[in-house]
Amino acid sequence: MLKFEVAHVVSNFRDEDGRAYAMTMFNRHENGILVWAGKLHREAEVKAGEDIRVADYFQRITVSFMSWRDVDTFFTAKPFASLVDELAVKAKRREFPEGARPGWL
Repeated sequence: MLKFEVAHVVSNFRDEDGRAYAMTMFNRHENGILVWAGKLHREAEVKAGEDIRVADYFQRITVSFMSWRDVDTFFTAKPFASLVDELAVKAKRREFPEGARPGWL
Protein backbone atom coordinates (compact mmCIF):
# COMPACT_ATOMS: atom_id res chain seq x y z
CA MET A 1 0.00 0.00 0.00
CA LEU A 2 1.24 3.49 -0.83
CA LYS A 3 2.04 5.67 2.16
CA PHE A 4 2.26 9.21 0.72
CA GLU A 5 -0.78 11.50 0.82
CA VAL A 6 -0.32 13.92 -2.11
CA ALA A 7 2.14 14.11 -5.00
CA HIS A 8 2.03 17.04 -7.42
CA VAL A 9 4.09 17.98 -10.47
CA VAL A 10 3.99 20.91 -12.87
CA SER A 11 5.36 20.66 -16.39
CA ASN A 12 7.60 23.16 -18.12
CA PHE A 13 5.47 22.44 -21.20
CA ARG A 14 2.71 24.99 -21.76
CA ASP A 15 -0.36 25.22 -23.96
CA GLU A 16 -0.85 27.91 -26.61
CA ASP A 17 -2.15 30.33 -23.93
CA GLY A 18 0.87 29.83 -21.67
CA ARG A 19 -0.81 27.58 -19.11
CA ALA A 20 1.31 24.85 -17.55
CA TYR A 21 0.21 21.23 -17.52
CA ALA A 22 0.13 19.52 -14.13
CA MET A 23 -0.85 16.34 -12.33
CA THR A 24 -1.90 15.92 -8.72
CA MET A 25 -2.21 12.46 -7.22
CA PHE A 26 -4.03 11.77 -3.96
CA ASN A 27 -3.57 8.55 -2.04
CA ARG A 28 -6.99 7.40 -0.85
CA HIS A 29 -5.44 4.33 0.78
CA GLU A 30 -7.80 1.35 0.54
CA ASN A 31 -9.91 3.32 -1.95
CA GLY A 32 -7.06 3.68 -4.44
CA ILE A 33 -5.56 6.73 -6.10
CA LEU A 34 -7.28 9.86 -7.39
CA VAL A 35 -5.52 11.85 -10.12
CA TRP A 36 -6.23 15.32 -11.42
CA ALA A 37 -4.50 16.05 -14.73
CA GLY A 38 -4.82 19.18 -16.80
CA LYS A 39 -3.86 22.83 -17.08
CA LEU A 40 -3.34 25.06 -14.06
CA HIS A 41 -4.32 28.66 -13.58
CA ARG A 42 -1.09 30.67 -13.61
CA GLU A 43 -1.29 31.68 -9.94
CA ALA A 44 -1.53 28.00 -8.94
CA GLU A 45 1.74 26.99 -10.61
CA VAL A 46 3.77 27.75 -7.48
CA LYS A 47 1.49 25.99 -5.00
CA ALA A 48 2.60 22.91 -3.12
CA GLY A 49 0.64 19.71 -3.75
CA GLU A 50 -1.03 19.85 -0.34
CA ASP A 51 -2.39 23.31 -1.24
CA ILE A 52 -3.75 22.44 -4.69
CA ARG A 53 -7.52 22.50 -4.98
CA VAL A 54 -9.83 21.60 -7.85
CA ALA A 55 -10.36 25.33 -8.55
CA ASP A 56 -6.61 25.70 -9.22
CA TYR A 57 -7.05 23.77 -12.44
CA PHE A 58 -8.17 25.80 -15.44
CA GLN A 59 -9.04 22.54 -17.20
CA ARG A 60 -8.70 19.01 -15.83
CA ILE A 61 -9.77 15.43 -15.92
CA THR A 62 -10.31 13.41 -12.76
CA VAL A 63 -9.55 9.71 -12.81
CA SER A 64 -9.62 7.12 -10.06
CA PHE A 65 -7.40 4.03 -10.00
CA MET A 66 -6.84 1.09 -7.71
CA SER A 67 -3.12 0.73 -8.47
CA TRP A 68 -0.17 2.81 -9.57
CA ARG A 69 0.31 0.65 -12.67
CA ASP A 70 -3.13 1.76 -13.90
CA VAL A 71 -2.05 5.41 -13.69
CA ASP A 72 0.97 4.68 -15.86
CA THR A 73 -1.12 2.74 -18.38
CA PHE A 74 -3.85 5.40 -18.64
CA PHE A 75 -1.60 8.42 -19.19
CA THR A 76 0.43 7.31 -22.21
CA ALA A 77 -0.11 10.42 -24.36
CA LYS A 78 1.77 13.70 -24.22
CA PRO A 79 2.02 15.88 -22.23
CA PHE A 80 1.01 13.63 -19.35
CA ALA A 81 3.25 10.62 -20.03
CA SER A 82 6.37 12.50 -18.92
CA LEU A 83 4.52 13.92 -15.91
CA VAL A 84 3.63 10.42 -14.72
CA ASP A 85 7.34 9.62 -14.47
CA GLU A 86 7.95 12.79 -12.43
CA LEU A 87 4.94 12.01 -10.27
CA ALA A 88 6.33 8.54 -9.54
CA VAL A 89 9.66 10.02 -8.48
CA LYS A 90 7.97 12.57 -6.22
CA ALA A 91 5.69 9.94 -4.66
CA LYS A 92 8.69 7.68 -4.14
CA ARG A 93 10.57 10.45 -2.33
CA ARG A 94 7.60 11.04 -0.04
CA GLU A 95 7.06 7.38 0.67
CA PHE A 96 10.69 6.28 0.84
CA PRO A 97 12.64 9.39 1.95
CA GLU A 98 15.85 7.47 2.52
CA GLY A 99 15.95 6.09 -1.02
CA ALA A 100 14.60 2.58 -0.49
CA ARG A 101 13.41 1.18 -3.80
CA PRO A 102 9.68 0.45 -3.83
CA GLY A 103 8.30 -2.49 -5.77
CA TRP A 104 5.50 -0.47 -7.39
CA LEU A 105 7.78 1.68 -9.59
